Amino acid sequence: ISAGITKLEDGMFYGCGSLSNITIPDESDSIGCIAFDGCDSLKKIYIPKSVTAIDKKAFGKKKKKLIIQAPKGSYAIKYAKKKHFKYEIVE
Repeated sequence: ISAGITKLEDGMFYGCGSLSNITIPDESDSIGCIAFDGCDSLKKIYIPKSVTAIDKKAFGKKKKKLIIQAPKGSYAIKYAKKKHFKYEIVE
């Protein structure tokens, strides 16, 4: 994702079947509804500490395959735990 993107809009990557790993830029603060739904190849996503809002339907039904990577204590880690996603704490 290009630098300068502050919000991942609703449906931004919807159905992007070739997306396997993604890093959200540090400037981003939110991930919208179904932003990554239908991204069947998505395995890992790095979400920086700057992201403080993730829609409850941002990833669709990808819980079994997706690993959320994020800094310790970040909103993304709390989201992953609450929604039962696999996660990795990274610095």
